[in-house]
Amino acid sequence: MLQEYEFSQHYVVTGAAFLSLVGEPPLDLDDVAGMTISTPATGPVYSYLQANRPDVTLLGVAGYVDALQAVIDGRADATGLNYDVGYNLAEQLFPGQFGRPGDMFMEVGWRCQAQGHGAHLPGSLRCRTGYDPQ
Repeated sequence: MLQEYEFSQHYVVTGAAFLSLVGEPPLDLDDVAGMTISTPATGPVYSYLQANRPDVTLLGVAGYVDALQAVIDGRADATGLNYDVGYNLAEQLFPGQFGRPGDMFMEVGWRCQAQGHGAHLPGSLRCRTGYDPQ
């Protein structure tokens, strides 16, 4: 049986950005042509860049720590990670080695869902996130 869900509007918007070593200028989507970008291979940034930036070499890694380490090791020019989490993790693990991220290039919105047509939010709701191309 097909189930119907009602969704709220996005109530938190975050997204992905590029992080590079301190001293490098912040990067946005127009700056990365010809670069090698590390990002988790199973994450939404990998798929997004694969579809939208074929002129970028993607280095798919296991997770955020590996993506940051690839930049430190010189295997990648920059990493594409969640704007907030990526920078905060970089500061924890590699203090002072990464500059501030550039502008977000892929927005991801958090919203709530409730089962059933005409369901009243915030009744029985679940919150989720995901890349929403709309």
